[in-house]
Amino acid sequence: MSEEKKEKKPAENTKTEEKTGVDEKVKPSEKPAKPAECTVCGKSIKNLWYYREGKYYCGKGCWKKYKKSEKEAAEKAAKEKEAQEKASGKKSG
Repeated sequence: MSEEKKEKKPAENTKTEEKTGVDEKVKPSEKPAKPAECTVCGKSIKNLWYYREGKYYCGKGCWKKYKKSEKEAAEKAAKEKEAQEKASGKKSG
């Protein structure tokens, strides 16, 4: 009889874990680990750092450079996509 009680208790615990459906180890609001170097220029980040949009930079200037290069890359990708659409439209037409 004591064995039956022991078997039922773990079964109850698994049901409550299934109901929550949330993994306690994962927390989406946590920041990533602080790297030793700036993501743009590679300078070491020891005491001063600039954190924006999930990344660490050595200063505001590097953050602005990153944003500018990111914007240019997006524009370039959009132009390439547009050119591919025009090329595929001419071939089929």
